[in-house]
Amino acid sequence: MDEEQQFPAPLVHPLGWPAPGTSTTVYRGPLLGVMPDGAEVTFPGELALTWELKPLATWSPADPNLDARLIDDVPGPAGGTEFLTANSPMPLDHPGESRVRNLRAHTQLGDGADLDRVVFFLGTGLQSARWDRIQSPDDPHPVRGRLTIPFAEWIITIDQSSDEAMFKRLRRQNGGWAFTHLCEIVRADGANFDASVALPIVQGIATAFTFTVGREINAALTTGTYKGEIRWAYFGKPGFTGWSTPWSWSDTQRDAEQLRELLPLWLAKWRDPDHRHTLSLAAGYHFVANRTEPVDSGLATAISALLLLAEHTDPGQFAADPSVSQQVRSFLSRCSIDVQPRPNYPELEKAGIDYFAAELAKPRSGKKPWLKVPPDSVDSVVYARNVVVHPKARERSTVANRVWHQAWALSTEWLTLGILHWLGYTGTYASRTLAGVRWHGAVEQVPWAP
Repeated sequence: MDEEQQFPAPLVHPLGWPAPGTSTTVYRGPLLGVMPDGAEVTFPGELALTWELKPLATWSPADPNLDARLIDDVPGPAGGTEFLTANSPMPLDHPGESRVRNLRAHTQLGDGADLDRVVFFLGTGLQSARWDRIQSPDDPHPVRGRLTIPFAEWIITIDQSSDEAMFKRLRRQNGGWAFTHLCEIVRADGANFDASVALPIVQGIATAFTFTVGREINAALTTGTYKGEIRWAYFGKPGFTGWSTPWSWSDTQRDAEQLRELLPLWLAKWRDPDHRHTLSLAAGYHFVANRTEPVDSGLATAISALLLLAEHTDPGQFAADPSVSQQVRSFLSRCSIDVQPRPNYPELEKAGIDYFAAELAKPRSGKKPWLKVPPDSVDSVVYARNVVVHPKARERSTVANRVWHQAWALSTEWLTLGILHWLGYTGTYASRTLAGVRWHGAVEQVPWAP
């Protein structure tokens, strides 16, 4: 047998791989309709899942004598959006129209009490260069990638789609989407489980990928099975919202080793409700700060996230610190993150020095013990942030664009490292603030690594 054919076969979703505009039936049975007079009526029909770039959700009656009616005009940017439509015959003894609403967001179908497998799609866009190899039995080319991650009593398997070309084509054409990976969750001991236990893990994995790749990613077409039969499905938010090319701390040549370490640490925090709340907020701040235009808003968001982490990880020290600068500095010090001025960020350093010199020249400067010359990077970044959040200061500001950009780049990298430190991650990351040209495979060890 050819060596390529000896690789394990890839995961298969029970509903197959979706493509834009395709429709897949996920439910057949009674549907609830609402008559014009408000009366409710039950009638047979089916629910179909449709994937669109800019969707319109329509109700299509099976009786050709009845007109199809628009249920919802769903506006929004191009992005993988999952929604359900009803295809149902309207009972002749109940004239009027049937409407099936509120099926797009956080809808569950079926019984999730006794499952042996949960699968879902992810639109990560990762190239998966060094993942383990898998091979479709009926397709000798290409060989795809697999990542297998044990976590507590679970085994998480993530497979790459063979249709990477579709993803790249849609990305080039209109910032579109495609689902590039399929994920499976099973119990390591083979036991059955309840969907309510698995769903937080699904959401934690999606949030971890949002943090890793720098765009909002949600689990799509989450489906639970028992012995191959679909018993439960969950429909949440769009697969991911739009597309951009933000900076990412992960590296295409190292993402396998990075994700193998990150995901168990992330899910361990995610299990604790208090940690989950903070981690979800921090990841959301990170996503917004990394994508925000103009960058000054991203700077303000990153500092807010650093303050959140500072308070959560050491509330006593946070309360004792007298200023935002000191609160951020104390947190970064606990993370072993260097805050000395960066030689490759001269405009930011000069802006901080000039501001502090002007403040020291004012009367009553002795009442401001946080003033010192020369300031470190925290002082300079927080100064730029204060100009953003205080309208009067912004009106008087002559801060150059390069200062905004340097402060934003530094604060977002601090936020990335702060989250990684809190998780207990000790691997590599791709820095955005080092001098010189960056390339694939050029990574740094986190500052606190043993």
